Amino acid sequence: MAGVQRVAGMLSEISHAAGEQSDGIGQVNIAVAELDRMTKQNASLAELSTMSTDQLSEHAERLASMVGRFKLRGDLFPAQVIAST
Repeated sequence: MAGVQRVAGMLSEISHAAGEQSDGIGQVNIAVAELDRMTKQNASLAELSTMSTDQLSEHAERLASMVGRFKLRGDLFPAQVIAST
């Protein structure tokens, strides 16, 4: 009878350990899902950053082109031109 109780106790411990492992695996799954979500979000932000950089570069080129049309009188230094306006 003692052997049966000992086996029953072992089975109970095994069942308890399996439950704890199951809980741990569930937590790992949640963490992996969160990492996946964050990775996708980071990829999306990187794509947006690249698009913004490209747009900013285009705007800078247009601005440089527009500013390049202005001519300064050769006999004045830039500081004098600003002061005279």
